[in-house]
Amino acid sequence: MTTDGKSSGSTPSSLKPVSGVNSKVAEALSEYSDHIMHIDEIEDYIKQVEPTVLPLFYKLRDEMKITKVQEMISALIQEEINQGMLNRDTICEYLRNDKAVVLLPLPPHIIDYLASSMKKGFVYNTEEKEPAHLAVIDGKYEYLSLDNLSDVIKVTKNVETVVCDGQRLNGSVLVRPVTATLMEALLNKKVRTLYIHKIPHLPKGQKFTKIDLSDYELEVREI
Repeated sequence: MTTDGKSSGSTPSSLKPVSGVNSKVAEALSEYSDHIMHIDEIEDYIKQVEPTVLPLFYKLRDEMKITKVQEMISALIQEEINQGMLNRDTICEYLRNDKAVVLLPLPPHIIDYLASSMKKGFVYNTEEKEPAHLAVIDGKYEYLSLDNLSDVIKVTKNVETVVCDGQRLNGSVLVRPVTATLMEALLNKKVRTLYIHKIPHLPKGQKFTKIDLSDYELEVREI
């Protein structure tokens, strides 16, 4: 251990962040951990980059009494893995009971995890392209467009959860236009939880629509 309370050595390989599973916060902290001298620097970084991670940081620091840099980074990574798995298990349960709608695209590791619980009528592709990793759910998804939107709203009117990709902002989200139209219709019904796969950058040449969530009683979680 160094004199400033920073434990020596880098993050153990068994707790390295996994791309697509851990947030960019955990990935960045792990990469630059040898240059971080105190956990207050971690707090400052989270405040600037991803404030939604702050409650987890405070829990680890104040309740679990983690004060060393490497231990905090490892704990953040592990907690994100655990929470991500819990969120995906919850989505699977909703899907099995026809209480969730999944809006593609989503990355392969999420598709693979949810595939066995997916069923036709509750999974829709919002893009025209068909990535190879969708083969695992062939026959379980349809295309969502303005042409069939009203029919999809009727089928999914009782869902309580929406799963999609996009970007999370303060009090709002950026999602694909047809996703936004369906979401706004469902938010006025029974939807109370949004699970979002946070994409780091908006795809070039694609349009995204901002939805203000302040008027809805909605819990937003990341997967």
